[in-house]
Amino acid sequence: MLRWFFSVKHRHHGGIRRYEKGGAGIRAVTLLLMLALCGASLALVWWACSFFAKNILVGSLLLILAAAFVFGSAEFCTVYAVTAFRMFFWGTAEALAQKAEDPVASAEQAEEGDRPRSRRGFDMFLFVFGLLLAIGVVGGAVAVAIVQFAA
Repeated sequence: MLRWFFSVKHRHHGGIRRYEKGGAGIRAVTLLLMLALCGASLALVWWACSFFAKNILVGSLLLILAAAFVFGSAEFCTVYAVTAFRMFFWGTAEALAQKAEDPVASAEQAEEGDRPRSRRGFDMFLFVFGLLLAIGVVGGAVAVAIVQFAA
């Protein structure tokens, strides 16, 4: 139990394997999960901060829960952004190795459209977008808390 709690590798092992073996569909689901988790995190921070005016104890407990959710969302986005970059890197390395191994066959495949399906562009997009979301959800949570407490 503690190993799962303190190890990112153990928490995300199955999801990372599904991402690596999956196609565009799993990448789209990953993108939607990133967006949903970040949106839910910011909504939870907003809701927790609004409880401070009514009950400081409940507001404090909800804010601790919201902070854990925000950092969990940032972790999720970071883990899958790194996984996407790794998939992009290995896909590019494999394509370059195939091209270097047999440039004539590689050029013929490109002309005929026989190349295996590559998702490197989507992986690079998920890498950049995931990192931006990971940073943005933490910054957004702080901004939401400041706005709520200032009001």
